[in-house]
Amino acid sequence: MICREPYVTDPARFTYPLTIYTAKFRVIMHEAIQTGLRERVDDIWMNGALQLQQGWMHIHDSRNLPALGRIGDPDDIIASVLVRDSNVSFDSVGHWKILPETYQPMPSYRLCTSDGPTFLTEGLAAKLKSTLEEAIFREAAQ
Repeated sequence: MICREPYVTDPARFTYPLTIYTAKFRVIMHEAIQTGLRERVDDIWMNGALQLQQGWMHIHDSRNLPALGRIGDPDDIIASVLVRDSNVSFDSVGHWKILPETYQPMPSYRLCTSDGPTFLTEGLAAKLKSTLEEAIFREAAQ
């Protein structure tokens, strides 16, 4: 296994600082993905909304993609977001309707599995990188 998340149930592997950073990273990652969906930074998820047309779309990790039309492994589903009327309606800037305010993080998502660490699509990865850089800058300024 490339990496391992610390677990309280395994005291030999539990390290307090790593747990804090992992928790901070999760919060920042979800913030970045939700903001990225709002800002429409990733064509892959815009096209996913077009194909789905209506309902809950799972934002999954790209390290282990599910088969077409299937739901991925719960460990690889980062969150779910509601898509409404994407088959007929455009918003004011001409994009399909993903409702980022409905973003729901998946509690079973794992940052690292036997398939490797988190692997996002290009647009969301770039958004996460910029969000992490902003967080580092804010933390350094304190």
